[in-house]
Amino acid sequence: MITQKALCLKRRLSSLFIPVFSLLFLNSCNVDDVGSYYTFTGQTIGQYLLEDPDEIGVAEFYKLAEHTQVLGLLNAYGEYTCFVPTDEAMFELYKNKGVSSLEELIENYREDEVQKLAYDHIIKDVILKDANFNEGIILSKTMSDRFISMSSANLNVDGYYYVNVTSAIINLNLECHNGVVHILSEALQPTEKNLAEAIEDAPRFKLFNSAMKECMLDLLITEYEDENYDEDDYENLLGGNDTANGEAVLPEKRKFGFTVFMQSDSLYEHKYGITDLDGLKDLAASIYNRTFPEDAGVTDVTDRRNSLNRFISYQMLDRQLTKRLLMDVYTDQNRTKSHVPNRSLFEYIETMCTNTLMEISHFSTSKTNLLNYISDDQCVKLLDVDFPAVNGVFHEIDGILAYDYDFRSSLASKRLRLDVSSFFPELTNNGFRGGSTKLLDNKLLNIIFPASYFDRMTYEEYTKVMYLGPNERFCDYQGDEFFLKGTYEFEIITPPIPKGTYEVRFGYQPTNNRGVAQLYWDSKPIGIPLDMTIDATDPKIGWVEDGSETDDPYGYENDKMMRNRGYMKGPASFRNEDKTWYTGANARLCIKVLRRILGRFDFEETTNHKFRVKAVKEGECMLDYLEFVPAEILEYEDIY
Repeated sequence: MITQKALCLKRRLSSLFIPVFSLLFLNSCNVDDVGSYYTFTGQTIGQYLLEDPDEIGVAEFYKLAEHTQVLGLLNAYGEYTCFVPTDEAMFELYKNKGVSSLEELIENYREDEVQKLAYDHIIKDVILKDANFNEGIILSKTMSDRFISMSSANLNVDGYYYVNVTSAIINLNLECHNGVVHILSEALQPTEKNLAEAIEDAPRFKLFNSAMKECMLDLLITEYEDENYDEDDYENLLGGNDTANGEAVLPEKRKFGFTVFMQSDSLYEHKYGITDLDGLKDLAASIYNRTFPEDAGVTDVTDRRNSLNRFISYQMLDRQLTKRLLMDVYTDQNRTKSHVPNRSLFEYIETMCTNTLMEISHFSTSKTNLLNYISDDQCVKLLDVDFPAVNGVFHEIDGILAYDYDFRSSLASKRLRLDVSSFFPELTNNGFRGGSTKLLDNKLLNIIFPASYFDRMTYEEYTKVMYLGPNERFCDYQGDEFFLKGTYEFEIITPPIPKGTYEVRFGYQPTNNRGVAQLYWDSKPIGIPLDMTIDATDPKIGWVEDGSETDDPYGYENDKMMRNRGYMKGPASFRNEDKTWYTGANARLCIKVLRRILGRFDFEETTNHKFRVKAVKEGECMLDYLEFVPAEILEYEDIY
């Protein structure tokens, strides 16, 4: 509840204000280099809380920060976003905890629980002002490793942004030397429930939850963190001149995450006439007995081949995808501008239903985050999004999301371009994929992964695998890439590709520093080793810029000649904003972006495949994306 005192403190926003939600991730910096980012002088956040120059009344949060030693951080160099509850909000928190003061709180609760209350309100290494607020969950977690969400539904009604639905930001953008303070009407208490527990407590989704529990699929979404992973065990991977033009760090943790898309009880009843579990079983059978007729007789709902089990598990993902991470982060022109505006973009994710893909589509700013799009009338849209849990999120959708016969047929008849980074849920669950341009002292920040980190990538200890987040200098699909150096050998498992005949391609960038590698598909070598040092204009490749020859103004004849040599230009749908390393308006016009045609393959069943790369000459290797193009559409394929 917003008190009268809070109302008096409220900072009014213009009634003409239209919220524009830009990227939340801002460049982090070394704590010793804060001056280069923050040029004004003044109080630290800690000093602001002590002196309370606006007479807001924040003494209780100051005492909490002092007791938990968080105050030292808030007085130090660095970048922080601090959401500070008023004194009234803190006393209401004490009351909810069954105490009347901070002193009683300290007496009755463990020290780590008290510290968490402070950490719940601080985001480290990022400065978020109102211009950076995103509708839904903020991608940068608090120091307690919890998500918080922003909402602006009432912005033009009462002038407030709200944090976690109910806590109004009653004073915005109080700038300090080491960050920014936002004053809250209510203390934050992010959820401590895992995703299964959060769904259990969601009253609008009782039928879906009942079916999920009946199939015992709720047991799959309870994990939070791999307790066997210890960053210190892999310090030997750091050091040496083996990073990609920058500094290297190890993942701090190895977390698990999940996403569930759900229909409400009301939708089941009013749109589909379903009010009980038997009705949902009938619906599931009508869909999946047609898609998988060989399994129509499987009646045990805990069997992964059962139609109800498939119906529920298809709407579950093994990665934590907020609304923004579904698609918006890859098309955001305030990020790295890697996506060419007004071009379609598709993301393909393996679901928890065996051997199935989900498609997420972007066609324009008004037609984005569409699930399994076939037509405007045959697709699923998001309704209410970003219901949080400690290990994931769930979203409400407006229809039945299924791997039905029509969608499977549609999927098998279109080009599938898959960013290699999308193969690995570990990247999303640990905050790497979909993140910002990561810089340390203006150098690229390489994330180096131990050999046991990924479930779907295997490599020897001598192989150094690095991930580079989006950067305006990269001409990469979706902005990011995997990067290797030296002598390497690794194998990755692709998502399941629908059965059919495909031309398979590997997207990469040739440079003088690259090496030579033998490529393998499903354990079989593909031709002679690929020399990634060869310039695209070399006669072995024959790249010619579009429009440079009068008798081939669009480059189509050059495309044919390159295909005969086993190569293609890059797609015209992505680019690099900063031309320091790569020139050209888009990847098709960039001389350092190529596709290597691995060959034509007959996939006799829908399943995963193995792509292996082994160095035969020391040097760099980068992985960007793989393409699977049905043979029947090759003749009509566009340049995008």
